[in-house]
Amino acid sequence: MTIAGRDRMKKRREEMGITQVHIARKLGYKTSATISLMESGVQNIYVGQALTIAKILHTTVEELFFEEEVRN
Repeated sequence: MTIAGRDRMKKRREEMGITQVHIARKLGYKTSATISLMESGVQNIYVGQALTIAKILHTTVEELFFEEEVRN
């Protein structure tokens, strides 16, 4: 996943008014720390997590995390 993908995740989340805490709880975390680390590129995002995040953000994994060349 690219930095742009992580930026799209954060941008989409903020546009929708969804907090890091909301996503964290849907992924089974108690705090937003892991989501913050994911958005900053420190923490890897695994396939299952990416699918859940995309669902929460009403988009696809491809749209959210992959560069346009890969999506086409």
